[in-house]
Amino acid sequence: MQFYPSYLPSPQQRGFNYKIKPNIIRTQMADGHVRQRLVNTGTPHELSVNFIFSDEEYRKFMAWYRKDINYGQDWFYMPVLNEYGSTDSLCRIQNGELSASLNCVNNNGPLWSVQCRLDVEPGIGGDEVWIDPEGWDELYAYIWVAYYTNYEWPGIKLKKNKLGYYVFKLNLLKGYPYDGYVEFNDNNGNTTWSFYSYEIDDWAGRIIKVKPDSSEVEYLSWFS
Repeated sequence: MQFYPSYLPSPQQRGFNYKIKPNIIRTQMADGHVRQRLVNTGTPHELSVNFIFSDEEYRKFMAWYRKDINYGQDWFYMPVLNEYGSTDSLCRIQNGELSASLNCVNNNGPLWSVQCRLDVEPGIGGDEVWIDPEGWDELYAYIWVAYYTNYEWPGIKLKKNKLGYYVFKLNLLKGYPYDGYVEFNDNNGNTTWSFYSYEIDDWAGRIIKVKPDSSEVEYLSWFS
């Protein structure tokens, strides 16, 4: 997965236009009322951005655009303003389309303005964790607490999102009379360490890699 280059300026905040797009179906009812039904919340949001580049930065940006994200086809991480602050979010240039214009030429050379619209995956902050296990075909979360559990092994089967990460909701631990533990496994003999609920809380809003038969966690990226 590519990252927006740290050596290039961030998008301009002036005129920042972020469009939240939940997937809602509207149905006109016979009595004149309109019924709205939420289908899912995973629809990418839209973001209009504007970059200001020096001549050298513009050349580097275009090289990254062509080579690293395949003319805008591929997803990449970039800091985006949202309800969690400025967080690394998964972005993609809509249709790969850019609009570049020469703003002015000053003593330091040309200044370029680049505009585009982005698809932005909804931020994962809050109590959601994206997990990337090492080579497992399936992932389960076995949740237990001292003296009590209501889960049978291997636990809850986690689902992948469209970007290929398993999603674990921390609210699975809420409401227990004791502090909880989570043990990830593939229901095929591979397991992780039993992670304490407070440790899981520290993962909120992050992409992490869990390692089999280990207490190690590798942080791939974080969103809060």
